[in-house]
Amino acid sequence: MNDESGDLLSAPPGERLVNWAYLAAALRRRRRAIFAAAAAGLVLGLGLAAFVPKAPVAHSTVLLQYGDNVDPTRAMATDVQLLETQAVAKAAAQALDLNVKPQDFLAKFHGTVLSDSILQISASGPNASEATRRAAAVTTAFLAFRAQVYENQLSLKIKALQQQQSTLTRQLAQTTDTTTAVGLNTLIQNIEQQIQNAQVATNSVVKGSGVVDPATAPAAHGKKKAIQAGITGLIAGAALAILTVILLALVSTRVRRRADIAELMRAPVAVSVGRVIPRGWRRLMPRRGPTADHPDGDLQLIGRHLQSLLSSASAPALVIVSVDNLPVATLAVQTLERRLSANGRRVSIVNATGRTMPEAVPAIDAATERDIDERDDVVLVLAVLDPAKGAEHLREWSADAVAFVTAGRSTAAELDANAAMIRSAALRLRSVVLVGADATDDSLGIYDDSATFDARLHTIEPENAPSAARPALP
Repeated sequence: MNDESGDLLSAPPGERLVNWAYLAAALRRRRRAIFAAAAAGLVLGLGLAAFVPKAPVAHSTVLLQYGDNVDPTRAMATDVQLLETQAVAKAAAQALDLNVKPQDFLAKFHGTVLSDSILQISASGPNASEATRRAAAVTTAFLAFRAQVYENQLSLKIKALQQQQSTLTRQLAQTTDTTTAVGLNTLIQNIEQQIQNAQVATNSVVKGSGVVDPATAPAAHGKKKAIQAGITGLIAGAALAILTVILLALVSTRVRRRADIAELMRAPVAVSVGRVIPRGWRRLMPRRGPTADHPDGDLQLIGRHLQSLLSSASAPALVIVSVDNLPVATLAVQTLERRLSANGRRVSIVNATGRTMPEAVPAIDAATERDIDERDDVVLVLAVLDPAKGAEHLREWSADAVAFVTAGRSTAAELDANAAMIRSAALRLRSVVLVGADATDDSLGIYDDSATFDARLHTIEPENAPSAARPALP
């Protein structure tokens, strides 16, 4: 029943295949929605760039020196942690005379490692000037705190070495052995050399580290950022719409292919037209005269098809069943009535829908059984089937029916239920009129069930057969 481009979930198990053509067709059908989502993303991006400006950020760059036996990568990670401490935040806030908690001010700055020895310090502010002040204050506070850490480490190391030196000096004063004295003097001198080396190393690390690029706030490029935000919004909107369309296509149970509809309705799709009633703003456009590519032309095509069905019907009557598009079915009945009236035919229209006609089309005056007599040439019955009532009540008017189906609106279960109600009432479903046909559908809605119908028709009791008193249309 289905080929690879068929509706995914209307196919029987084992034939539910998805390929690029199937997804491409779904995207093509929803291209206007995708374009609208992309346009909405563009507008939203531009709006956010215009009305929610990003806080200015200033940057400063510092060069950090390390000892000869230190791993620069690990040391730089340690310095980043030193930068993002409350001690640095408190010192910078005090220098800026800001009445803010250190933990709150921590969120205003951060560090970015540019290399093993270069660190970028960034700080945000309400304006470029304030951001620059904050970046400079944080940089100064960080370098001072880092120097204090190294000096504290140096102080502890010198203190420990001096304690060793004092111990050795006391031992030297108490010894009388020349050899021992020489050894102690050597150790004392070594310790003194270690102290000097530690001081030199610390001074080189502290004094060799400093600011390379002072704090500055890059010039704002409002237009450039607005364009970037707009492009980002456009891409995000289009991507979201495309993903949504693909997901809906994968889980959809609605049927749109002619071959699938013919198989489910068990009747041929004899007429396939586009969207007869415009949607949205297109309804406001002035209607033109009938043309081959205009909706009025489609209505005339449907009218000719219905008239041909009447010509070969068992009685001059026809049941028009609207499965999911009552406005179009109503317009089709009115078009057929005008065609027949123009040929001098008396036409009665029976409103068996059980509802008021849609506002989109002029109302049909429902005929009753008392209004129809032998002078009427044709009876047209407009119906909407209800599973609770079935279609038995339509059998008194005609044995022939035609169904109006909209592509992609009804599920396989809904189409099968309507077909079952029509067949159970011994109505012959002559054809299906497909509205809003998919331009990518290349299947044929061919179906031949005449033998099955003829077998059912012979089982109908004579008193239930429709009256053939009225002459058939020539």
